[in-house]
Amino acid sequence: MTVLNSGISWTTGTLNLVIGCTHVSDACDLCYADTLVSRGILKFRSKDFSELSFHPERLKDLRRFLPARNAAGEMEPKCVFVNSLSDFWHEKIPKKFIWDALDAFEEHPTIIFQILTKRPGRMRRLLTDRYDAGDVPENFWIGVTCEDNRVARGLDILRATKRALGQFTAFASIEPITAPCDEIDLTDIDWVLTGGESGPKARPMDVAWLDQAHDQVAWRGIPLHFKQWGRAANSPIVQRIMARTGLSAQKAFTLAVSTGEELAPSEKGGATYKGRVIQEKPRHWHALKSSLNALR
Repeated sequence: MTVLNSGISWTTGTLNLVIGCTHVSDACDLCYADTLVSRGILKFRSKDFSELSFHPERLKDLRRFLPARNAAGEMEPKCVFVNSLSDFWHEKIPKKFIWDALDAFEEHPTIIFQILTKRPGRMRRLLTDRYDAGDVPENFWIGVTCEDNRVARGLDILRATKRALGQFTAFASIEPITAPCDEIDLTDIDWVLTGGESGPKARPMDVAWLDQAHDQVAWRGIPLHFKQWGRAANSPIVQRIMARTGLSAQKAFTLAVSTGEELAPSEKGGATYKGRVIQEKPRHWHALKSSLNALR
């Protein structure tokens, strides 16, 4: 499945060369992709999400993600979230399959490839096997999910990979936050995504846990993209309205949207944090945009 205009606010579209995955942490418990497959909402060869299916033919779709002009007439790079319905570095994906995909990615230096994993160990081994120091292409953004303190060590592997192989954009997805985040170390991280869990059985996100992540992001001056509160009841705006009016969380959210207090109503639970919507991009995105427009 290739999606050119994704509903995920931190990317342009998705490229699923593989569909299927297996759970590795608590963040996987309510996996949206697993839910789509197991309920038959997403067309799949079976309802067993652990059975991976491979779609190398979708590499031909890469040309559809070439830079394009924005509303102001400026050229902008597009971002591709690779394997939003799997994990690019999953142990069941053959090395050759990954190599072929990376070969294709390297042919498109003006497209940004966002490769996010919960398997940083295999990511490091395969990147180290393929690239020498400084050779990882700049348009490869390599990310690790570290949703809370329990899996924060994954960022140590990402940092070590960056130090060994080059100045690619290293990003952290602190999402879905379901526990404290005060021990997450964001040293040498170039971009951070945060957000709460969504869905009918979504676990709550304490505002204090989100603040812990955001405080470190601000202290280090890292570009931040806060995706969503996940559940309306997580939002302090909604909480204040509920306390004042006795309304349910959903009705309070609707009121917050109608009064203009919630500035991002399309995000699940909203995405207004301390009066603003934060959707910043890392240095490489701005540098690539500048280089594209320098050629005009």
